[in-house]
Amino acid sequence: MSIPTLQKYGAIMHISDEQLFVQMGYADKRYERKANKIITLPTSEDWGLYHQAVRGMLAMKAYEGTEWGGPDYGTEVHKPEPQTTYEYLETNDEWLARCRALRQETS
Repeated sequence: MSIPTLQKYGAIMHISDEQLFVQMGYADKRYERKANKIITLPTSEDWGLYHQAVRGMLAMKAYEGTEWGGPDYGTEVHKPEPQTTYEYLETNDEWLARCRALRQETS
């Protein structure tokens, strides 16, 4: 029995400038889109609703007739998490133009 020969195939993948600059932004922060990052912590009302849900879940678990979603997943009550909002300081077109100019400078 003969061993098959290996073959190489070249490939070209076309991506948009937006995809390219997002990837470049991981290595070089100058390519990131300028934005204000606003983190909003859960309110006391959010925590109150969470604790209510936990108590309700415990009451449902105590009842023998409760049916859960199925064998693959259970019902969960997730803790409230901070919400992140981004306020962009430049339009998408301005960001792309800035990144294209940066790329020209480094070439």
